[in-house]
Parts: sequence; C-alpha cells; structure tokens
Amino acid sequence: MKNHNLDISFLKKKARRIASRIFFEILEENKKLGIATPVGIAGKIYFIMPDGKILTEEEYLKNKEVPKRITEKEV
Repeated sequence: MKNHNLDISFLKKKARRIASRIFFEILEENKKLGIATPVGIAGKIYFIMPDGKILTEEEYLKNKEVPKRITEKEV
C-alpha cells in the first residue's frame, strides 16, 4: 500500500466546516418548523429553541409535554 502522506489536520478542518454548515442548515429548518434542536456539548445535552433560548435537557423536559407511550393493551 502506498502512503499518501495526507495532512490529517486539513481533513479534520474540512470535516468540521462541512459539519457546521449542515448543523446550521438543520437549525434553520427546525426554526422554521418550530421545533427544538438538540446539541451535545461536553457530555451534556442542550436544546436550542426556535426563539433562540438554550435550555438544558432537564429544563426542556420539564417544560415539554411528554407524549404518553402506547402500551400493547391499548393497541
């Protein structure tokens, strides 16, 4: 096999640019739809709300109506 001596740092920067562009497209689409966008930062989950507020997972779940799960008996 040939060693092409690829510059890994260049590839990492390129991947980060692509990922950030995709993330902002998703963020904008979710904003249009009126839904929160989950984001993982340093092992914690945060939600970016359509109005721009940032909530922790606990705050988000406390304020959100969690739908009731359907059991097999109800089906």
